[in-house]
Amino acid sequence: MKLAFYVEHKGTYEALIRFFTGSPTHCEIVFSDDMWFSASNRDGGTRFKKIVPKLENWIYVDLPDIDEVKVRASCRAMDSRPYDFLGAIAGWSGVHSKTKWFCSEACLSAIRRGGFPKGIEPCRVAPHKLFQLGCDYATDYNNS
Repeated sequence: MKLAFYVEHKGTYEALIRFFTGSPTHCEIVFSDDMWFSASNRDGGTRFKKIVPKLENWIYVDLPDIDEVKVRASCRAMDSRPYDFLGAIAGWSGVHSKTKWFCSEACLSAIRRGGFPKGIEPCRVAPHKLFQLGCDYATDYNNS
């Protein structure tokens, strides 16, 4: 299982997210069966989806020793929820919805249930911060 981070820089929505949060602009959980999960404004909220990625548009971070069964169960519990546009833009300020999700919030919430370290509220994590956390986790795991 791994995290995938979208790094292509086109589109108005991506430009807006990049302006407020930095880059990358989107993240997904990629399961071992190549099913992807995230919250997407374009898809109307949280969803599972088969994606055929253009490799040059994505950066991947492996998540060793995370319980994929627990992560998938967490994603199923969040599936088909609305997208939290306001949270995606202003999550750092504490704006949070209990019924809507944005991508990095949904991904971090799910992988924490699978054993990813706790310590930061998912609603306060933009994709670029989750990328940092994922890289730190993978590095720490490989150095232990």
